[in-house]
Amino acid sequence: MTGFLDTVSHDVQDFKNLNSRSRNIFIVQILVLMTVSIIVGMLLSPKFKTTQNQNQVALQNNPKGTILEISPRDHIMKVGEEIDLEINLKGDRPTAMDIALSYDPTAINVESVLNGEVFDREIINKIEKGKIMFSAAQSPGENKGKNSSRIVTVKIKALKKIQETKISFIENQTIAAKSGENILSKAQEAIIHIFD
Repeated sequence: MTGFLDTVSHDVQDFKNLNSRSRNIFIVQILVLMTVSIIVGMLLSPKFKTTQNQNQVALQNNPKGTILEISPRDHIMKVGEEIDLEINLKGDRPTAMDIALSYDPTAINVESVLNGEVFDREIINKIEKGKIMFSAAQSPGENKGKNSSRIVTVKIKALKKIQETKISFIENQTIAAKSGENILSKAQEAIIHIFD
C-alpha cells in the first residue's frame, strides 16, 4: 500500500511541476476521456438496449395500428366563419377512443363536438378553453358505424386574423383502445389560416 501511495505522490508532484500549457492539455485529455467513457457506457448498458428493443418490438407487433386524421387538414377561413372539422380513423378499428385536442382559444372558438358514426356510446364530451376532451366506446355486440370512419365532428368559429393556428392531438391523452392495448400509431393535426 505504501508503494502505491509513494507512486501517487510522485505523480502528483510531477503534475505540479508541468508547465501550465502541458497541464491544461492533460486536463482536457482527461475530461474528453471521461466524457467518451460515459457515453460508451450508456450505449452499451443493458437498460438502454432494453428500451430500444421494446420500442422496436412495439412497432413490429403493430405495424399498421389506428391513424387519426382531422379533415380538412389545411383550411383557410374568414373571421366569423364557421366550419365542421371531422376526425376520421384509418387502419385498425378500436373498440374505445379517448381524444384530447389542443387549440388556441384566442384564434378559434369550439362551438360544438358531436359524436360520429363509429361509436354508439359517448362517454365524455367536454370543451374547455384551449382543450377538447372526447371519449366514446363501442357496446359489446354492436356493429354501429362498421363502414364509417367519422369518430367526431367539431364545429369551430374563426375569431381573429392569424397566419396559422393548429388543432393538435395531445399525444399522451389520445388513445385508441382495442383488447386492452393502445393501437394508435399516428394522429395528424389540422392547420387553420384565418384572414379578414
